[in-house]
Amino acid sequence: MLFIGQLQGKLIRDNFLSYSDILKNGNYKTQDYINAVIYVSYKITGRTNTEAYFLTFPDRHAKLRAKGTSDKDISAYVSAFNRGELVQQMLNRAMIPSWLLNQNVYQEAVNTQLELMRNAKSERVRFMAADSLMNHLGRPENV
Repeated sequence: MLFIGQLQGKLIRDNFLSYSDILKNGNYKTQDYINAVIYVSYKITGRTNTEAYFLTFPDRHAKLRAKGTSDKDISAYVSAFNRGELVQQMLNRAMIPSWLLNQNVYQEAVNTQLELMRNAKSERVRFMAADSLMNHLGRPENV
């Protein structure tokens, strides 16, 4: 268990540094930033919103349970924290874009279209493959 804790600590530290530019605008308190970093660190390791919230705020968890707060009310607290602007900024940065994750699949699709364009028996299939390649591999638009 200690090993997992060490890994989690390193992840939190790395995330603390990764998101530090969010603090530059001065809109957030340091403690809010630290709490959001911890929460997001748990989230990106596959924890549910509730698990990440309770691991981030164990004292709140204990107080809510001691008061007999319903699961529905606890869920509302968790949801509100998860939807917060600071947490959302961090989660958006933490997510790897699907186009980046699937670059190998994209290249495979391009290769398949190229193969069809060159070798398909049907002229229509060759045309559709060539058209698809032209549409998807066009020059980048000027920004």
